[in-house]
Parts: sequence; C-alpha cells; structure tokens
Amino acid sequence: YGYAPFQFNNIRALSKLFRETTFNTFLPAVHANVTVLAEALVTKIRFNDTKTIGVEYVQKNEKYFAGVRHEVVLSAGAIASPKILMLSGIGDETELAKFDIPVVVNVPEVGKNLHDDLFVSAGFSIPEDKDVPVYSYSLAPAVIFGSTENSSSVVDIECSVGVGTLKGFPGPKHSFWLWPNVMHLKSKGTITLRSTSPDQAPLVDPKYLTVPGDLQSCITALQLGIDIGNQSSLEQWQQKQIAPEPGTDFESYITETANTTQHYCGTCRMGIDQSSVVDTELKVRGVSALRVIDASVFPLSITANTAAATMMIADKGSDIIIRSYHQ
Repeated sequence: YGYAPFQFNNIRALSKLFRETTFNTFLPAVHANVTVLAEALVTKIRFNDTKTIGVEYVQKNEKYFAGVRHEVVLSAGAIASPKILMLSGIGDETELAKFDIPVVVNVPEVGKNLHDDLFVSAGFSIPEDKDVPVYSYSLAPAVIFGSTENSSSVVDIECSVGVGTLKGFPGPKHSFWLWPNVMHLKSKGTITLRSTSPDQAPLVDPKYLTVPGDLQSCITALQLGIDIGNQSSLEQWQQKQIAPEPGTDFESYITETANTTQHYCGTCRMGIDQSSVVDTELKVRGVSALRVIDASVFPLSITANTAAATMMIADKGSDIIIRSYHQ
C-alpha cells in the first residue's frame, strides 16, 4: 500500500489560513451577471414540447417561473438531479406512469446506475496516559491507498485515519481508527420517486453488497486496516483492537457496520450510446436546451473522492457551453 499526505489550497484572511472552496473561489457576489436565490426549491423544469423554456420553483411559499433564453443547467447532484428530471417528465415512462406524470421523453436510465463507495472500520484503543492529538481537519491529514487484488495496477482502497477526538465521533476519545473506503464496487442502486411532491426526498436504494465479490472486497479492505493497526511501529499507541473485536465474523460485522462515504454518482450517466441520459456535450437526450453538470453524469465510479472530478466536469462543462455560443 502507499501513503500520501493531504494537500489543501488555502486562502489567508484576517491573518488566518482557511481552506479554499469552490464557493469562496467563485463567489457569486463578485459576478454582476449572477443572481443567487436562497431557500428556493426547484419543483420542475418546464418544456414547450421538447424544448426547455425554464424552471418552476418555490420560495417562501410563493411559486415562481424563471424563463430562459438559452438553456437550463441542472446541477443538483446524483440524488436530486434525477429526481428533478423525473418530476419534469424525463425518465422511465413506466415509473412516471405510477404518478401520472406526463412523459416529455422516455429515458429509462434516469435514476439508474447509482454508484457509491462503502467504508469499513478498524479501531484500536490508545493507552490512557497518551495525549490524543486533535487534527484541525478532523481526520489525520493523510490517506493510505491499497488494492483488494494486491496489484499496483488496481487501486480500490482509500483508507482514512483518525482518532477519538474527531468532532462528533461517538467512540472513545482514547482510540485510533482506520477507515478503508472501498471503491469500484460492482453493486449499483437506483433513485426513484416517492411521490409527485418536490418536498419529498426520493427513494434511494443503493443495493450495497448485492453483487458477488463486493463483500469479499470489503473483507480484504477491513483486513488491511487491521493489519496496519497491528503493526509493531504502533505498539506504543495501540492498547488493544476494539473493532472488530478479535474473533468477530467479518461478514456479519461488515453488513452491520459498513457505511456510505456519500460518493454518490452515475444516476444521469453520460455516454455515446443512445441509452445514456446525457451525451458527451452533457446535453439531456431527447430534449433541447437542457444539460446536467454534476457527479450524476459519471458513467462509472472514480478512484478518489468525487469533489475534484465534479469540479473538473463543471469547468469542462462551462467551456462546452461557452464554445457552443460562439459557434
């Protein structure tokens, strides 16, 4: 396995360093042509036949319509983007019929292909006479990469490290943890509507560990975390293994404790095939003047957290839009 320290872009304000984010880098307030509507809920995208003409939304219990001259860009994320498309009549016609939603275009893959990573937990108690560090980032500023196939060409474990002082952590303060994040799992879930109410969250069925091999990948990743925690170089910090306790059945432990890393993606899959939700210009198939630009367009999961890749899709998407206006 390999080790890499975290790298952050920082900005200085009031003599302090703060982590740079997409919000403070592209602060809407500094752009005269950007208007941000806070606490506004998009209810649907409106069409004239198959041409996108605007967006309906609710703000402070009042309904509004924002018309567009060029196009709508949907960037609500891998859970909300397919929800909004389906509420607007773009999705599997069989699913839309359950709620009497008029079909604008039948795109069966909307809400399908949900990818996510799972993390498993290996914990160790720290002797009470040790001072437990507090990390400003909460997690220790490093990550360990590994492979469930013991191959340098297959990297599918991204292991975070932390201690019991982690903000909000329910475990003992005097403890350290390894959280192997298992990537490239084969199980794929779905996003479907719960009702026609925009206020209601959609039904999310991640279908974790339903494909043979995914559970074994998690077991391998858990074993890696345990092996690292039991290294002789950590003897002065390691009192005993507390999770999973020695002798625990790994399969049961994982199915009971593995959790989402919230790396959701794939539900508005991009592709060159006609069954994909968006094409390589990020345009929604079957309608005009509508693009999706967020993690939902990932065709597959990636070998990392989703943030950087989502930013790159946004950057590329903006280039595509600008180029299209100049043609």
